[in-house]
Amino acid sequence: MPTGTLPSTGGLLARDCLPGPVAVSPTATHRESVGLSVTEKMKLMKFVRIAQIELSRPPAGSWKLRTEIEGVSLRIQPRNPADDQMRRCLTFAEVPLESKPDVDANGKIVIDDQVARRSENAIERFADLAAVATFSTRTITSAVPAAGFSEVTAADRQWLASCSGLSQPAQHLRLVPVAISIKDKALLEELDDRQDGLKLLTEALADTHETGRFREFARFFELAFRAQPAQLVSPLADFLGYYDKLQYTHGEVEQWHQLRNRATHADHSNKGYVLARDVRPVIMRIELAAYDVLFNKLNWGQPDSARRDTWQPAGGVLPDERHAIVRTHASVKFEAHQIFDGFGAYPYDRTCKISSYPADWWLDAAFRVTGQGSIESVNSLRSE
Repeated sequence: MPTGTLPSTGGLLARDCLPGPVAVSPTATHRESVGLSVTEKMKLMKFVRIAQIELSRPPAGSWKLRTEIEGVSLRIQPRNPADDQMRRCLTFAEVPLESKPDVDANGKIVIDDQVARRSENAIERFADLAAVATFSTRTITSAVPAAGFSEVTAADRQWLASCSGLSQPAQHLRLVPVAISIKDKALLEELDDRQDGLKLLTEALADTHETGRFREFARFFELAFRAQPAQLVSPLADFLGYYDKLQYTHGEVEQWHQLRNRATHADHSNKGYVLARDVRPVIMRIELAAYDVLFNKLNWGQPDSARRDTWQPAGGVLPDERHAIVRTHASVKFEAHQIFDGFGAYPYDRTCKISSYPADWWLDAAFRVTGQGSIESVNSLRSE
């Protein structure tokens, strides 16, 4: 484990309470004159990413350190310095920028995906080390605000003031729960010839980790069609295409296949493996597809797309992850998954508010954690 200490004047503090918008007190940095030297004008800010790591077991002692992972500076400290057993720590990842970020048509600052991913890779690397060092499971959540800049000059502040904050479209994934009455004996009897499928679907639903859940769904589909992964794509896509308003396509199912290979195997150095963040966006679509297959596949265990009309889904999330479609007369309750940060990486912990930080930092204090999306009501999930 890398070791070190943060200076006592680091000024980084997260509070468990909900203090409201981040406020920065006037400092010498704010009052710097605009007349800067050429050297100062050429100096670029650093992108800052803020996350919380939570461990199932605490470390032997409190961690307060600085380290560097692949050129990304990391500051680690307890979320609550008063905690005797530090299970939650704040991680501040600073990535040097090679150029000033672009600004979109709405005045939002656009962070390059590679820059954001570098910061997240460093956070995840440290989280993995921490988990192994403490024999723990670990979770990563985003603080509020989740990002900003460090080493900000007076000229930078003028530019930031002219922008409308960071481009962070909130990721609010909606789930359409499957409402099936356990008293519907006739419907449940339709599953008598596919008890093996019922068991594997239960395995998938019981797995709380996204990658494990995804792999169990993949096993379920292979069982249902009794087909090798590569031979599964076409019949599964044809089967799911029946409800065309749900927008399942051959390309989407092929993407699942590619993810399945990389979520299962890591023996080829030229083919990257995938982690939870890579499969998370497709989980809800796959879950709905699995229910459709379990109830409506006519020839269980055969590699064909023939259907029966046993159960009709109430609706589903569309591929863009922000919109859902539901049948007009369906009895269904919508539940919201956790809101993911604007980089699509980690769910927010809305109790983890950053209320104090160094004077030469700028965080997107105007950003509000809000869900986005819409629900369209239709008479049928099939086009007339």
